Amino acid sequence: MRPRSWWLVLLAMAIYAGVLYIAHPNPKATIDATPGSSASAQPMGDLALAQLWPRLGLSFQTFAQVPELLPTSTNAVYVSVEPQSGQYNTAHAKALVDYVKAGHEVIWVTSSPDTVTHLLKLTVNTTGTQKVHSVQIRTAGDYTSLRGLDFSASSKLGGSGLQAADSLMVANNDIDVGAEFQFGKGELVVWTAPRVFENQAIGKAQNLQILWHFSAGKSILWDEYGHGVVAQGMWATLFGYGREGTFLLLLAAVVAVVMGGGTRFGAFRPAPDEQPRVDVELVHALAWHYRRRGLLKARQALLDGAVRRRLCKLYGMPRTASWEVLDTVVLPSLSPSLQQAYAQWRTEDGGDGMKAGRAAQRRNLRALQSLLYGLGETSE
Repeated sequence: MRPRSWWLVLLAMAIYAGVLYIAHPNPKATIDATPGSSASAQPMGDLALAQLWPRLGLSFQTFAQVPELLPTSTNAVYVSVEPQSGQYNTAHAKALVDYVKAGHEVIWVTSSPDTVTHLLKLTVNTTGTQKVHSVQIRTAGDYTSLRGLDFSASSKLGGSGLQAADSLMVANNDIDVGAEFQFGKGELVVWTAPRVFENQAIGKAQNLQILWHFSAGKSILWDEYGHGVVAQGMWATLFGYGREGTFLLLLAAVVAVVMGGGTRFGAFRPAPDEQPRVDVELVHALAWHYRRRGLLKARQALLDGAVRRRLCKLYGMPRTASWEVLDTVVLPSLSPSLQQAYAQWRTEDGGDGMKAGRAAQRRNLRALQSLLYGLGETSE
């Protein structure tokens, strides 16, 4: 592939990345304003709880997958607070109940009807906002009171499904704000007052005892899938959520570039006549090569041979005579100044670096100039 083709491929990749970023932004970019998210520092977020739970010596982890992929080996309590409407479908709700039947605990916090409450035949009705200071957990004629609370509630549970609940959570002795259901070996808690878990209320009064009671002081697995965050691999990032068309266009462009790089378009034409190379072009080409740093030793060798042949001709010696033979003949016949120039030409090396090599080359050329000029005057 030609170098220009590689640039076109890279440009196509950059365009694809830009389209991907603009058309399909990362859901995490807006999670800070999502109610119920453990990454949200807004009043309706749950970042305070996410930071508090590890300080109590308990694990707090987020989960951003569908309920069908919940880990079966964990003992953590799965907590979902204010999942977005439509994020959980009926299959997800059934998978959540099956997860509870396998012996796990789920705390489902919602202030509006959804697929989970529909599956349990529960209704979530909006009421006027009321301050809650106590909650009774009523179980088969017995109850446990949680007092010293301070949060607001604006929804209550209803529906025929309450008859199947194993316990009810009643706020201020008259509002059903929650219910607990036993399924198999596990339990599912439905709670309709998310405010008690939020940043604005979790630190007030004794509000933390609500979650502490529901979770029995266990580690927490926090639901972020319900807030639109989906953990996905590279394949899903490139091809999922409507990106297939964009990628296919990119692939078609790359194939066109690769195929076009080795294909000749247009009618066949005879090869053009080669223009004769003039002497000036040859001289320029040779000069460019001689200026290259890597040819320094080659230039030195050519010049060394030319000087040796010139001396052989001046002193009537064979052209193949070596420098050792020339030393015995040339040096005795030279004046002291020419002997110094001759010795410098014979002993100067190229140096270690670029600057040193150029300096040595200039000294060699000056010595050679003096030597040849002096020999020319002597021969005349």
